[in-house]
Amino acid sequence: MIQEKVHVTPVRIDFDLLDAGNVVYHPNYLILCDRARAQAFDDAGYPAHEMWKDGVALALVETLTHYKSPAMMGQNLAIATRLLDFQRVSLFVEQKLFLTEQTIKSGYLEEWDDSQAKKILFDAKIKLVCVSVNPLKVTAFPSRLASALMLNS
Repeated sequence: MIQEKVHVTPVRIDFDLLDAGNVVYHPNYLILCDRARAQAFDDAGYPAHEMWKDGVALALVETLTHYKSPAMMGQNLAIATRLLDFQRVSLFVEQKLFLTEQTIKSGYLEEWDDSQAKKILFDAKIKLVCVSVNPLKVTAFPSRLASALMLNS
């Protein structure tokens, strides 16, 4: 989630994500978003295992979600992740699950707008806070995270 760039992650829908209606079960959209955010941090150079080494983790504290159309197996899907705001202890991201014309490679894009998606199926605004893992409490983000997200430029 490099500031002012959008990270795009291809998504594969497996059987374990489906409900009895053969569409993605609604809580699993947040799991897909979590995977896409993890990939965005990996690609920014600050993967989860480095966060753990620094003694911190991210905790989801707030979501606003819109389920627009069901996602199903066999579709070309991707999630666009955009950093909206970064504070000392929290960050706010927007994520959109969308249909694509073709398979997309994971990575950061210089430019993105919704017209690049064939159809947006789901969108979410998500607030995360940084917590120390021992003891478990809200704490400031490590400077390495701000550097990885290019927030000091």
